[in-house]
Amino acid sequence: LFESGSKGIEVVVAPKADNNDVDPPTIPAATLAKVQGVDGVRSAAGEIFALTSILGPDGKPVSSGPPSFVASRSPKPFSTWQLSGGTWAKSSDETVLDEGTAKRVGYKVGDRVTVVGAKGAERLKLTGIATFAGSSLGASVAITTLENAARLADRAGQYDDIVVNADEGVDAKELRGRVAQALVGTGLNVRTGEEQAQSQAEDLKTTLGFLRPVLLAFGIIALFVGSFVIVNTFSATLAQRSQELALLRALGATRAQVRNSVLVESLLIGIVAGVLGLLGGLLLAPGIGALFKSFCAALPASGAVAHTRHVGGAPLGGPVRSRPAGLLHSRLAGYVPPLPEQRS
Repeated sequence: LFESGSKGIEVVVAPKADNNDVDPPTIPAATLAKVQGVDGVRSAAGEIFALTSILGPDGKPVSSGPPSFVASRSPKPFSTWQLSGGTWAKSSDETVLDEGTAKRVGYKVGDRVTVVGAKGAERLKLTGIATFAGSSLGASVAITTLENAARLADRAGQYDDIVVNADEGVDAKELRGRVAQALVGTGLNVRTGEEQAQSQAEDLKTTLGFLRPVLLAFGIIALFVGSFVIVNTFSATLAQRSQELALLRALGATRAQVRNSVLVESLLIGIVAGVLGLLGGLLLAPGIGALFKSFCAALPASGAVAHTRHVGGAPLGGPVRSRPAGLLHSRLAGYVPPLPEQRS
Protein backbone atom coordinates (compact mmCIF):
# COMPACT_ATOMS: atom_id res chain seq x y z
CA LEU A 1 0.00 0.00 0.00
CA PHE A 2 2.72 2.50 1.01
CA GLU A 3 4.80 1.59 -2.05
CA SER A 4 1.78 2.28 -4.27
CA GLY A 5 1.29 5.59 -2.50
CA SER A 6 4.90 6.66 -3.13
CA LYS A 7 4.83 6.31 -6.92
CA GLY A 8 6.12 9.45 -8.62
CA ILE A 9 7.91 10.54 -5.44
CA GLU A 10 11.72 10.30 -5.50
CA VAL A 11 12.49 12.17 -2.26
CA VAL A 12 10.48 13.00 0.87
CA VAL A 13 11.42 15.70 3.39
CA ALA A 14 9.75 15.24 6.78
CA PRO A 15 10.30 16.49 10.33
CA LYS A 16 11.79 14.20 12.94
CA ALA A 17 8.83 13.18 15.06
CA ASP A 18 7.72 10.57 17.54
CA ASN A 19 4.71 8.54 16.43
CA ASN A 20 3.14 9.29 19.81
CA ASP A 21 3.30 13.07 19.34
CA VAL A 22 -0.17 14.58 19.60
CA ASP A 23 1.04 17.74 17.83
CA PRO A 24 3.94 16.66 15.59
CA PRO A 25 6.43 19.25 14.34
CA THR A 26 5.99 20.84 10.92
CA ILE A 27 8.18 22.24 8.15
CA PRO A 28 8.38 26.01 7.52
CA ALA A 29 6.99 26.96 4.10
CA ALA A 30 10.31 28.66 3.24
CA THR A 31 11.91 25.21 3.13
CA LEU A 32 9.98 24.40 -0.03
CA ALA A 33 11.81 27.14 -1.97
CA LYS A 34 15.17 25.71 -0.86
CA VAL A 35 14.17 22.25 -2.06
CA GLN A 36 12.87 23.57 -5.38
CA GLY A 37 16.21 25.28 -5.97
CA VAL A 38 18.25 22.06 -5.63
CA ASP A 39 19.88 20.88 -8.85
CA GLY A 40 18.04 17.85 -10.25
CA VAL A 41 14.65 18.70 -8.76
CA ARG A 42 11.95 18.77 -11.41
CA SER A 43 9.13 19.69 -9.03
CA ALA A 44 8.38 19.76 -5.31
CA ALA A 45 5.23 20.32 -3.30
CA GLY A 46 4.30 20.77 0.32
CA GLU A 47 1.63 18.54 1.84
CA ILE A 48 -0.63 18.71 4.87
CA PHE A 49 -1.94 15.64 6.65
CA ALA A 50 -3.21 16.50 10.12
CA LEU A 51 -5.53 15.10 12.75
CA THR A 52 -9.05 16.46 12.79
CA SER A 53 -12.57 15.30 13.55
CA ILE A 54 -15.18 14.45 10.91
CA LEU A 55 -18.79 14.25 12.02
CA GLY A 56 -21.61 12.20 10.58
CA PRO A 57 -25.15 13.40 9.81
CA ASP A 58 -26.06 12.61 13.43
CA GLY A 59 -23.41 15.01 14.73
CA LYS A 60 -21.23 12.20 16.12
CA PRO A 61 -17.67 11.35 14.99
CA VAL A 62 -17.70 9.08 11.95
CA SER A 63 -15.30 6.68 13.66
CA SER A 64 -14.76 5.61 17.25
CA GLY A 65 -11.61 3.65 16.35
CA PRO A 66 -9.26 4.83 13.59
CA PRO A 67 -8.45 8.56 13.65
CA SER A 68 -9.73 11.20 11.24
CA PHE A 69 -7.50 13.47 9.16
CA VAL A 70 -7.65 16.49 6.92
CA ALA A 71 -5.33 16.24 3.92
CA SER A 72 -4.31 18.53 1.10
CA ARG A 73 -4.59 17.27 -2.45
CA SER A 74 -1.14 17.24 -4.05
CA PRO A 75 -0.54 18.08 -7.71
CA LYS A 76 0.63 15.49 -10.20
CA PRO A 77 2.76 13.41 -10.09
CA PHE A 78 2.48 13.33 -6.29
CA SER A 79 -1.25 12.74 -5.86
CA THR A 80 -1.89 9.37 -4.24
CA TRP A 81 -5.65 9.87 -4.05
CA GLN A 82 -7.82 8.62 -6.90
CA LEU A 83 -11.36 9.83 -7.52
CA SER A 84 -13.99 7.10 -7.59
CA GLY A 85 -16.84 9.59 -8.00
CA GLY A 86 -17.52 13.33 -8.28
CA THR A 87 -14.85 16.02 -8.67
CA TRP A 88 -12.00 17.43 -6.60
CA ALA A 89 -12.60 20.22 -4.12
CA LYS A 90 -11.69 23.62 -5.57
CA SER A 91 -12.82 26.15 -2.97
CA SER A 92 -12.64 26.69 0.78
CA ASP A 93 -16.16 25.33 1.38
CA GLU A 94 -15.63 22.03 -0.48
CA THR A 95 -14.07 18.69 0.39
CA VAL A 96 -13.61 15.15 -0.87
CA LEU A 97 -14.11 12.18 1.47
CA ASP A 98 -12.44 8.79 1.49
CA GLU A 99 -14.61 6.04 0.03
CA GLY A 100 -14.67 3.88 3.16
CA THR A 101 -16.06 6.64 5.37
CA ALA A 102 -18.58 7.78 2.74
CA LYS A 103 -19.99 4.26 2.39
CA ARG A 104 -19.97 3.54 6.12
CA VAL A 105 -21.72 6.77 7.11
CA GLY A 106 -23.88 7.13 4.02
CA TYR A 107 -22.48 10.39 2.65
CA LYS A 108 -23.11 11.10 -1.04
CA VAL A 109 -21.77 13.72 -3.43
CA GLY A 110 -23.62 16.97 -2.77
CA ASP A 111 -24.09 16.37 0.98
CA ARG A 112 -22.67 18.67 3.63
CA VAL A 113 -19.88 17.17 5.73
CA THR A 114 -19.00 18.63 9.12
CA VAL A 115 -15.24 18.92 9.69
CA VAL A 116 -14.03 20.22 13.04
CA GLY A 117 -11.03 22.39 12.26
CA ALA A 118 -8.71 24.40 14.48
CA LYS A 119 -11.24 27.24 14.61
CA GLY A 120 -14.36 25.15 15.09
CA ALA A 121 -16.79 23.04 13.09
CA GLU A 122 -17.39 23.84 9.43
CA ARG A 123 -19.90 22.36 7.01
CA LEU A 124 -18.21 21.63 3.70
CA LYS A 125 -19.87 20.54 0.49
CA LEU A 126 -18.92 17.00 -0.52
CA THR A 127 -17.79 17.19 -4.16
CA GLY A 128 -16.23 13.76 -4.57
CA ILE A 129 -15.27 10.34 -3.19
CA ALA A 130 -11.67 9.08 -3.37
CA THR A 131 -9.48 6.09 -2.54
CA PHE A 132 -5.84 6.06 -1.39
CA ALA A 133 -3.67 4.14 -3.87
CA GLY A 134 -6.74 2.10 -4.80
CA SER A 135 -7.75 1.16 -1.25
CA SER A 136 -9.36 2.47 1.92
CA LEU A 137 -7.98 1.27 5.22
CA GLY A 138 -10.37 2.53 7.83
CA ALA A 139 -9.04 5.98 8.72
CA SER A 140 -11.39 8.83 7.77
CA VAL A 141 -9.84 11.51 5.57
CA ALA A 142 -11.20 14.80 4.25
CA ILE A 143 -9.20 15.86 1.18
CA THR A 144 -9.34 19.50 0.23
CA THR A 145 -7.21 22.26 -1.29
CA LEU A 146 -3.82 23.06 0.25
CA GLU A 147 -5.01 26.48 1.43
CA ASN A 148 -8.16 25.08 3.01
CA ALA A 149 -6.29 22.19 4.67
CA ALA A 150 -3.80 24.69 6.13
CA ARG A 151 -6.66 26.75 7.51
CA LEU A 152 -8.52 23.77 8.98
CA ALA A 153 -5.36 22.31 10.54
CA ASP A 154 -3.95 25.67 11.62
CA ARG A 155 -0.89 25.09 9.43
CA ALA A 156 -0.56 28.55 7.85
CA GLY A 157 2.95 28.83 6.39
CA GLN A 158 3.74 25.22 7.36
CA TYR A 159 3.80 21.77 5.80
CA ASP A 160 3.74 18.29 7.27
CA ASP A 161 6.09 17.04 4.55
CA ILE A 162 7.57 18.00 1.19
CA VAL A 163 7.59 15.57 -1.74
CA VAL A 164 10.08 15.83 -4.58
CA ASN A 165 10.17 14.60 -8.18
CA ALA A 166 13.53 14.25 -9.94
CA ASP A 167 14.68 15.39 -13.34
CA GLU A 168 15.03 12.65 -15.93
CA GLY A 169 18.22 10.69 -15.43
CA VAL A 170 18.73 11.78 -11.79
CA ASP A 171 18.90 8.88 -9.34
CA ALA A 172 16.67 9.08 -6.26
CA LYS A 173 19.54 8.39 -3.85
CA GLU A 174 21.71 10.99 -5.56
CA LEU A 175 18.91 13.55 -5.32
CA ARG A 176 18.36 12.66 -1.67
CA GLY A 177 21.99 13.54 -0.98
CA ARG A 178 21.68 16.88 -2.74
CA VAL A 179 18.49 17.81 -0.89
CA ALA A 180 19.98 16.72 2.44
CA GLN A 181 23.02 18.91 1.77
CA ALA A 182 20.77 21.89 1.05
CA LEU A 183 18.89 21.32 4.33
CA VAL A 184 21.87 20.78 6.62
CA GLY A 185 21.15 22.11 10.08
CA THR A 186 17.37 22.09 9.73
CA GLY A 187 16.93 18.81 11.63
CA LEU A 188 14.71 17.39 8.90
CA ASN A 189 14.67 13.79 7.68
CA VAL A 190 15.41 13.36 3.98
CA ARG A 191 14.56 9.96 2.50
CA THR A 192 13.93 8.48 -0.91
CA GLY A 193 10.31 7.65 -1.69
CA GLU A 194 11.10 3.95 -1.29
CA GLU A 195 12.77 4.52 2.08
CA GLN A 196 9.80 6.59 3.24
CA ALA A 197 7.39 3.81 2.25
CA GLN A 198 9.50 1.28 4.16
CA SER A 199 9.61 3.58 7.19
CA GLN A 200 5.83 3.99 7.17
CA ALA A 201 5.38 0.23 6.81
CA GLU A 202 7.73 -0.36 9.76
CA ASP A 203 5.84 2.18 11.86
CA LEU A 204 2.58 0.40 11.08
CA LYS A 205 4.17 -2.97 11.85
CA THR A 206 5.35 -1.61 15.21
CA THR A 207 1.91 -0.22 15.97
CA LEU A 208 0.27 -3.55 15.16
CA GLY A 209 3.07 -5.57 16.78
CA PHE A 210 0.83 -6.65 19.64
CA LEU A 211 -1.16 -8.78 17.19
CA ARG A 212 1.76 -11.09 16.41
CA PRO A 213 2.00 -12.83 19.83
CA VAL A 214 -1.79 -13.07 20.02
CA LEU A 215 -2.04 -14.73 16.60
CA LEU A 216 0.97 -16.92 17.40
CA ALA A 217 -0.72 -18.10 20.60
CA PHE A 218 -3.88 -18.99 18.67
CA GLY A 219 -1.75 -20.83 16.11
CA ILE A 220 0.00 -22.89 18.81
CA ILE A 221 -3.35 -23.74 20.41
CA ALA A 222 -4.75 -24.77 17.02
CA LEU A 223 -1.68 -26.94 16.36
CA PHE A 224 -1.98 -28.56 19.79
CA VAL A 225 -5.70 -29.29 19.36
CA GLY A 226 -5.14 -30.48 15.78
CA SER A 227 -2.49 -32.95 16.97
CA PHE A 228 -4.98 -34.51 19.39
CA VAL A 229 -7.58 -34.73 16.63
CA ILE A 230 -5.11 -36.50 14.34
CA VAL A 231 -4.11 -39.00 17.02
CA ASN A 232 -7.73 -39.72 17.95
CA THR A 233 -8.70 -40.10 14.29
CA PHE A 234 -5.96 -42.64 13.68
CA SER A 235 -6.94 -44.49 16.88
CA ALA A 236 -10.57 -44.75 15.75
CA THR A 237 -9.53 -45.79 12.22
CA LEU A 238 -7.20 -48.48 13.52
CA ALA A 239 -9.90 -49.86 15.83
CA GLN A 240 -12.39 -50.05 12.96
CA ARG A 241 -9.87 -51.78 10.68
CA SER A 242 -8.59 -54.33 13.15
CA GLN A 243 -10.36 -57.19 11.34
CA GLU A 244 -8.96 -56.04 7.99
CA LEU A 245 -5.46 -55.96 9.43
CA ALA A 246 -5.97 -59.37 11.04
CA LEU A 247 -7.04 -60.78 7.66
CA LEU A 248 -3.88 -59.42 6.07
CA ARG A 249 -1.85 -61.12 8.80
CA ALA A 250 -3.75 -64.38 8.23
CA LEU A 251 -2.98 -64.19 4.49
CA GLY A 252 0.72 -64.02 5.27
CA ALA A 253 1.48 -60.32 5.70
CA THR A 254 4.29 -59.73 8.14
CA ARG A 255 4.17 -57.22 10.97
CA ALA A 256 6.59 -54.98 9.09
CA GLN A 257 4.37 -55.01 5.99
CA VAL A 258 1.27 -54.07 7.99
CA ARG A 259 3.21 -51.44 9.89
CA ASN A 260 4.62 -49.90 6.69
CA SER A 261 1.21 -49.85 4.97
CA VAL A 262 -0.28 -47.83 7.83
CA LEU A 263 2.72 -45.50 7.88
CA VAL A 264 2.56 -44.87 4.10
CA GLU A 265 -1.18 -44.24 4.42
CA SER A 266 -0.59 -41.61 7.11
CA LEU A 267 2.00 -39.85 4.93
CA LEU A 268 -0.36 -39.81 1.92
CA ILE A 269 -3.15 -38.43 4.08
CA GLY A 270 -0.80 -35.68 5.31
CA ILE A 271 0.21 -34.72 1.75
CA VAL A 272 -3.39 -34.62 0.52
CA ALA A 273 -4.45 -32.61 3.59
CA GLY A 274 -1.61 -30.13 3.05
CA VAL A 275 -2.55 -29.58 -0.61
CA LEU A 276 -6.24 -29.22 0.25
CA GLY A 277 -5.32 -26.73 2.98
CA LEU A 278 -3.29 -24.68 0.49
CA LEU A 279 -6.15 -24.66 -2.04
CA GLY A 280 -8.61 -23.81 0.72
CA GLY A 281 -6.45 -20.84 1.76
CA LEU A 282 -6.29 -19.54 -1.81
CA LEU A 283 -10.06 -19.85 -2.12
CA LEU A 284 -10.58 -18.19 1.25
CA ALA A 285 -8.37 -15.17 0.43
CA PRO A 286 -10.99 -13.42 -1.76
CA GLY A 287 -13.54 -13.97 1.02
CA ILE A 288 -11.27 -12.24 3.53
CA GLY A 289 -10.87 -9.35 1.08
CA ALA A 290 -14.64 -9.13 0.74
CA LEU A 291 -14.98 -9.17 4.54
CA PHE A 292 -12.61 -6.21 4.88
CA LYS A 293 -14.49 -4.42 2.12
CA SER A 294 -17.78 -4.95 3.96
CA PHE A 295 -16.23 -3.05 6.89
CA CYS A 296 -15.23 -0.27 4.47
CA ALA A 297 -11.56 -1.17 4.78
CA ALA A 298 -10.76 -2.51 1.34
CA LEU A 299 -7.30 -4.01 0.87
CA PRO A 300 -5.10 -2.90 -2.06
CA ALA A 301 -6.37 -4.44 -5.29
CA SER A 302 -3.05 -6.11 -6.19
CA GLY A 303 -4.27 -9.73 -6.07
CA ALA A 304 -3.42 -12.59 -3.73
CA VAL A 305 0.27 -13.38 -3.21
CA ALA A 306 1.40 -17.00 -2.85
CA HIS A 307 5.06 -17.29 -1.86
CA THR A 308 7.08 -20.29 -3.04
CA ARG A 309 7.82 -21.28 0.54
CA HIS A 310 4.11 -21.52 1.26
CA VAL A 311 3.26 -23.46 -1.90
CA GLY A 312 6.16 -25.85 -1.34
CA GLY A 313 5.69 -26.05 2.42
CA ALA A 314 2.01 -27.04 2.36
CA PRO A 315 2.55 -30.60 0.95
CA LEU A 316 5.43 -31.03 3.42
CA GLY A 317 3.69 -29.56 6.45
CA GLY A 318 0.86 -32.11 6.33
CA PRO A 319 3.13 -35.19 6.57
CA VAL A 320 5.21 -33.55 9.30
CA ARG A 321 2.05 -33.38 11.45
CA SER A 322 0.57 -36.74 10.46
CA ARG A 323 3.78 -38.78 10.59
CA PRO A 324 4.14 -38.91 14.41
CA ALA A 325 0.59 -40.23 14.74
CA GLY A 326 1.29 -42.64 11.86
CA LEU A 327 4.43 -43.94 13.55
CA LEU A 328 2.57 -44.60 16.80
CA HIS A 329 -0.36 -46.39 15.22
CA SER A 330 1.70 -48.27 12.63
CA ARG A 331 3.56 -49.93 15.50
CA LEU A 332 0.26 -50.86 17.13
CA ALA A 333 -1.08 -52.16 13.81
CA GLY A 334 1.92 -54.45 13.50
CA TYR A 335 0.93 -56.21 16.72
CA VAL A 336 -2.60 -57.12 15.56
CA PRO A 337 -2.76 -60.97 15.76
CA PRO A 338 -4.20 -62.83 12.73
CA LEU A 339 -6.77 -65.15 14.36
CA PRO A 340 -8.41 -63.56 17.48
CA GLU A 341 -9.59 -60.52 15.54
CA GLN A 342 -11.11 -62.73 12.84
CA ARG A 343 -13.05 -64.70 15.45
CA SER A 344 -14.59 -61.49 16.79
